Amino acid sequence: IVVVSVPVSHFFEWVGKIKVGTGGFIYLVDQHGQIVAHPTIDPQDDLVDLSSVPAVQQVLNGKSAVVQNYDAEDGVDRLEAFAPIKPYGWGAVLQEPTASAFAAQNETMRNFVRLELIVGVWNFFIVMTLLSIIHRLIQYVIVEKMPSATVKSIREKNRKK
Repeated sequence: IVVVSVPVSHFFEWVGKIKVGTGGFIYLVDQHGQIVAHPTIDPQDDLVDLSSVPAVQQVLNGKSAVVQNYDAEDGVDRLEAFAPIKPYGWGAVLQEPTASAFAAQNETMRNFVRLELIVGVWNFFIVMTLLSIIHRLIQYVIVEKMPSATVKSIREKNRKK
């Protein structure tokens, strides 16, 4: 029998180095749902049992997923990703507020909408210019095709106004 002892502080340091957006973090739980490493919980403190947390329950059942949850305690909508660490029966859970998780996507969408507005306004002016040109061409063709007496009477009516 070979027993290997790894200080929990190594896991704590490893988890603390992972950057997960603004307000996000990752933590590890053991096979009982107790925290092994967490960026805000000291590993020397009492054990913290998270086995009642839905993401931890799922990861302990060997499932992995990405879900969106509302945390009523904090009032924050979070994106959670979890996956089992199979050789040990442990699990890794990542949490990040959805606002920061989707920040890049939201900025891309805002830029796309701005571009569409610019293109729409540009197209509007092009169409209006073309319609104006067509209107003048139609006027010119009508005036050319009309007998000169009719054109004179139209011009006289326009001058009187």
